Formats: sequence, structure tokens, C-alpha cells
Amino acid sequence: FLSKLTFTNSDHHYTYAVTVCGGSSCNALSQIQKHIQVDYWSELLMPDNCIILMELKHRDEIKSCLFAAESALGKIYNKISSRTVENISRGMLSEFLTNRGVKKYDKARYTDNFNVTDDCIGCGQCEGFCPDGIIRLSNGRPTWNAEQCDLCLSCVHRCPRTAIQYGKVTVGRTRYLHPGADKAVSAPDNVKFF
Repeated sequence: FLSKLTFTNSDHHYTYAVTVCGGSSCNALSQIQKHIQVDYWSELLMPDNCIILMELKHRDEIKSCLFAAESALGKIYNKISSRTVENISRGMLSEFLTNRGVKKYDKARYTDNFNVTDDCIGCGQCEGFCPDGIIRLSNGRPTWNAEQCDLCLSCVHRCPRTAIQYGKVTVGRTRYLHPGADKAVSAPDNVKFF
């Protein structure tokens, strides 16, 4: 995305970046600065929804995290509005964690990890929500038409029947949708969404 951006008179613009993460942005700032120099950067901690690696936190912890994020977002907004400039750098640990995480991420992106249970009703929501546009219904069931995806897990989290799984690790795990997410997903009573 950043490599495709074109700026005119970029020397005269105030530039900021806000990264959203479930734990740490690791080395995201360095990745951003490969393409554009930023005057201000902040990370916004949100609930971690990577259910292929872990169970979701307890509902109360998620609510607390969302409340803290609202407060943090207000502070970030104030800094951006006043055009705060900060000399920001990330340490060696961030670079190490990013390099390690990228390798795991690249391995996990293969779409043959996804499977569909018999609970699938062929509603097509997975197809509509896939930001990569690679899910298509074939005979009423989703298929992934690319070798890899961005691993956003939208298909897993938004399936109203929890029919889309990532291997066996997501079976029985609670799905997460941000409270402000599109309410087009409706789940039956036996399906747990945060």
C-alpha cells in the first residue's frame, strides 16, 4: 500500500501514522519509514483477535481494552491536531520480533489451512467480506481461489454459523467482531461472538 502512494510537495506536509495492533506493532514504524518519513507515530492497542494463535481474552478484558483505546485515540487525535512532532524509534527487540513474526505469518497465509464444516449454509458473507476478493462460492460452499491471503480472518470471525475453520485450532473458539463492526452478521443463539 505505502509503496503505491504518490505525494506532491511532501516536504511541506505534516505526516503521521497510527498503527492498530493486538499486542505490539513491533517494527511497523520502520516498515512505514521505508516509504515515507513521519513526523508523528503512535500505536493503538486493540483486542487481539488472532484466534489461530490463542483464545480470545475474557469479555471484561476486551471491554476494558476497547475503553482504553477510546481514551488513547482521543490523546492521539489531540497530538495530531496540534501537529506534534516526535523523534520516534523502535529498538532491536522490535526488529527481531517483526522478523520472527513475518516468517510465521507468511507460513500461515496459505489458504489450504482453511476448511468448511457441514454447518455452512452458503450465505456468501465470507465472499462479500473477503478484502482480498479470493473467496467464491462453489456449489454453495466457499472456496479460496488463491494460494495465499492476507490472513485477516474475517471469513472465520464473520461466519454466522462458525462453519469456516482454520485447521483444527479455531474449532470451539469464540469469534470476535468489534462492537462497531457492520451488523450484517447475525448469529444464532448457539454461536458465540464477543
